[in-house]
Amino acid sequence: INPLNTSDTGIYWCVANISSNSNYILASSNASASISLSVQALPPPVVTTSSYGSSIPGSVYSLVCNVKVVDGLVVVPDVVWMKDGGVIMNGTNTTLTRTVSGGNTTLNLTLRSLLTSHGGQYTCIATISLPKISLTMTNSSSVTVQVRIPMPDANISSVPLNNSVYSGTSIIIFC
Repeated sequence: INPLNTSDTGIYWCVANISSNSNYILASSNASASISLSVQALPPPVVTTSSYGSSIPGSVYSLVCNVKVVDGLVVVPDVVWMKDGGVIMNGTNTTLTRTVSGGNTTLNLTLRSLLTSHGGQYTCIATISLPKISLTMTNSSSVTVQVRIPMPDANISSVPLNNSVYSGTSIIIFC
């Protein structure tokens, strides 16, 4: 049965009958065997995301998308990273690295120099297409990047250095 569908679930029988109209064959026989077949719907890909690195501007920051498909499925999922409705591509500040091993596909997104504009929600989308049976399945997972702005140093000084001054005089304060 190719391709299988969930409606193909059931018991299948094989029946063999041997009979003869000949006077020289004295025996007839019957044999049968059955098999119970359970066809399950193909599960969607399992998508998990994680991130690591320093979230301070200028640092290297990485997002990891792991996609697992059912064992025995010989199709590699299409995996993309998205932000603000757009697909992320390799660029001057972004590197995408894809690895496939068995039923696992990993798509790493490396932000080589983190900018404040990199803050936001990133979504990894995995799609499996089986055109032979007109089946497309998609799943996704999101991770949020929060860019941390370091606290600035603040120093204050004055001229004259004495902070106790008289009315009618002047002071210069430096920040």
